[in-house]
Amino acid sequence: MTPIHRGTAFTGVFALAFAGLAFTLAFTGLAGAAMADCAADLEALEAEIASGNVDPALRDNAESMIDEARTMLQQGKEAECGDMAAGIRASLGIN
Repeated sequence: MTPIHRGTAFTGVFALAFAGLAFTLAFTGLAGAAMADCAADLEALEAEIASGNVDPALRDNAESMIDEARTMLQQGKEAECGDMAAGIRASLGIN
């Protein structure tokens, strides 16, 4: 193998390692953002319930669903937490 080939092989390996690192960092960043978004959604829902603007008949169910969504978030199920938060907003008639 000539020095040029060795350099090319090294560059290829380096490029693959860099791409893998970039993908990992991007994915981790997106997961962290989703987690923060869901946590913020749940806090906003709790604030809306605490404001007294929520029908008392719906409040208990919404609080139970928020607890369930927090459990999902703690388990790393950010997408499911987001879906649950959207469902809670819809059930309460909140945009």
